[in-house]
Amino acid sequence: MDLINYEVLSIKKRKFKDCRVDDDFFVSLKNDYKGFQEWFVKKADKEVYTHSDIEGNIQGLLYLKEETEEEDYSEMETPFEPRRRLKIGTFKISENGYYMGERFFKVIFENAIKNDFKEIYVTIFPHHELLISYFIKFGFKQETKISETGELVFTRKINVYEKNDYEGYPILNTVGKNYYLLPIKPEYHTRLLPDAILNTEDNSNYTNNNKAGNALKKVYFGKNLWAHQPRNGDVIFFYRTRDHSNASPAHYQSVITSIGVVSGYGDTNQLRSIELEKLLNRCVLDEKEMAQIRNPMNRYKFLEFVYFGKLDYRAVNLGYMRENNIEAPRGIDLIPPSFAFSIIEKSRYSEGIIVK
Repeated sequence: MDLINYEVLSIKKRKFKDCRVDDDFFVSLKNDYKGFQEWFVKKADKEVYTHSDIEGNIQGLLYLKEETEEEDYSEMETPFEPRRRLKIGTFKISENGYYMGERFFKVIFENAIKNDFKEIYVTIFPHHELLISYFIKFGFKQETKISETGELVFTRKINVYEKNDYEGYPILNTVGKNYYLLPIKPEYHTRLLPDAILNTEDNSNYTNNNKAGNALKKVYFGKNLWAHQPRNGDVIFFYRTRDHSNASPAHYQSVITSIGVVSGYGDTNQLRSIELEKLLNRCVLDEKEMAQIRNPMNRYKFLEFVYFGKLDYRAVNLGYMRENNIEAPRGIDLIPPSFAFSIIEKSRYSEGIIVK
């Protein structure tokens, strides 16, 4: 199995032998799994994803394992049918790593798609109720359990559509949806959508533990969201506007980079303080900008969305848009379905995960 290498944010691919099993991070795993330390040592040359803090201490670990049709599932009360699967061997994040957990799910699904897995599964002890709720939120369903240990077995099929949210991710349903273009300035673009970094940008500027960057559900605030009222499930294309420090014309420089799905929309003045703070945790505004949002004298709209991914091939720039009679968006602009699908086609977004 060929694991994806991530150049941005703080998740890095490394070998088990490069991790210190004596770190406090692994205490709960040692308590749950008899022989964990011996198992860990045996995996010395296997690759694993880790997230570390600025001191280098591990705060998250994700181990993915390929299983073939020959795998023995007799330990399950209801054994799986023989099939190639992706097993989540280890999924652990620190107590304050909720947004990093969302990033881990993105890593899981992206690796499943890249390596053509149709099914993913994980085993979890019943007392890990918060972790179980996390997996259920992402569409995993309990199927059976391990007879000897009592671990619950949760599965998720990649090609089964639930809905355009966490449960449906990464399957994008376009049936009966509207499509929008939303402009985002360069100074916000890659902090909010780090996977959509341009080749002209420096990866080292986007390797920190940015909560909103790690999160799958993100929030965009603006005063330019008035023209339309997107519904939950509608599809958003993000248009990175021209960087004025770059001499190249907007005709070439401004480009559609990413795709997301609306999960919430409204007026900030209609939110309770606690609701607004939850949204602010998923944006990349600085403290001064957030103070403006909190000020009830100012009227802002918010757009909450699930980030489905980058467009691998940045073929749709302002020049192409104008050739198709689409002007640069000034706010949230409705676009025809035909142009939306031309974006998907030219950008080589995976057709295998789209329900039309």
